Amino acid sequence: MKNLDDRLNELNSIINNVKISLKKKIKTTKMQNTEVNLSSSSPVITPMPEFVPGKINKDHLGILKDIEVDENKPSDKIEVTVTKEFQTKLSRVSYLSSSHNDALWIGINMPTRENKRSTLFSKKTTTLHKVRPEENKLKTLCELDVRIIDIATTPSDTIILVTDDVKLKEIDQSDKVIDSKYNVESYLLFMFKPTCIHFTKRNTIAIGGRTSSKDRAAVILMDINGKFVAKYESDETSRPIFTNPLRITSTSNGNLWVIDAEDDNSGSVVVLTQEYGVRVYRGNLDMDTCEKQFNPQYITTTPLDNIIVTDTYNHMLHLLNKDIQLLAHYSTGDIGILYPTSVVFTSAGNVYIGSSSFQQNEKAKLYKVNFVEY
Repeated sequence: MKNLDDRLNELNSIINNVKISLKKKIKTTKMQNTEVNLSSSSPVITPMPEFVPGKINKDHLGILKDIEVDENKPSDKIEVTVTKEFQTKLSRVSYLSSSHNDALWIGINMPTRENKRSTLFSKKTTTLHKVRPEENKLKTLCELDVRIIDIATTPSDTIILVTDDVKLKEIDQSDKVIDSKYNVESYLLFMFKPTCIHFTKRNTIAIGGRTSSKDRAAVILMDINGKFVAKYESDETSRPIFTNPLRITSTSNGNLWVIDAEDDNSGSVVVLTQEYGVRVYRGNLDMDTCEKQFNPQYITTTPLDNIIVTDTYNHMLHLLNKDIQLLAHYSTGDIGILYPTSVVFTSAGNVYIGSSSFQQNEKAKLYKVNFVEY
């Protein structure tokens, strides 16, 4: 009987071991087949297939880190020379976008006097002009009275406007403002008002915005048909990435460059990168030529895939490459352009810089320039 009992015990032990092994295999298989899907309201960056390849985890993100500038590294240079200047009807060229036949859309957006430093959610006097530079004058093709917060041109040459509506507007062929197919309301769980827009070369649309209470801000991505792709709101430590997204551009490597404005009239450039996570450029304020705090107002991408940032109150352009390295500072005051506010590179190969006038009853100028980067 002892031999039989021993054999029964051995058999039970073998059966138990088999059960434990099977349970482990089943559990492992389930874990391997489980996919973690981050919702659009997640406090971390929502995955975007074009932006971060492969599976997303917190190691892909990163804390807000200032971009370090190597002062000993020789800077590449840009040369800017004014070839023509045009008088506008606006006191400030806040918006500048190109259209076909070298036509330009220029607009102004001024805050109310009750809140001089605010750029959002206040009553504004905004005028949008469609003009064409001819000889030394701007020919007015169209004038629209519409409240705009930003403007962009689609790859198909359609003008899209960010207004105080959650649905973006477009200007049709007869120069009338109509509703576009882009609506951010259905993709967000909080009262998000668009503040800026950019069409990337990857057929996506980056839209920045924040709540009317100003306690949350984000950048979302849509595809060209208006379908939600991703949302960027907080970093891996759950800290907000943005305060007030003001302008957006992108580079060929998928980086998104966002001017983030503060309520005290200062600002920074936040870069959402694939390789480094979230990086921040604050204008290299240690330089002797910078008389006032960094005041980025406009950002755009050059034909060589570099980044131009207008530093309005310092009369300066900042040039960075797509790898987030500072290449040069350029003083526009040296060529007679004070308070540069906007820059556009047209499909016809022309470059224009819009300015601002702070003198009463004085109108701003638009400059056609010869722009060389090397």
